[in-house]
Amino acid sequence: MEKATVLLVFEEPQDLEYYGSIVCSLGYGVRMCNSVEEGIEAIRADNFSLAIVSQGTPGFEGGKKCWSFRFNSDRICPWS
Repeated sequence: MEKATVLLVFEEPQDLEYYGSIVCSLGYGVRMCNSVEEGIEAIRADNFSLAIVSQGTPGFEGGKKCWSFRFNSDRICPWS
C-alpha cells in the first residue's frame, strides 16, 4: 500500500524543516516547497493526500490558488 504524501508550503526554511520532520515522524511522505509558486507546480505534477500552506506569508493568496486549482480539478472547491 502506498503511503500518503503531504505537501508543505512554507516560505521560511526553519518552518519547512520543523513541520516536515513532524509529518515524517508520523509516517507520511512529504514534499516540501518554499514558495507558493513551487507549491502550485507540485500540485499540477503530483497527487497529495493533504496540503499544508502557511497563511502567515505575503504569498498566502497563492495558497488559496493552490487549493482552488487542486479542488477545481477534482470538481470540489471549499471556496464555492
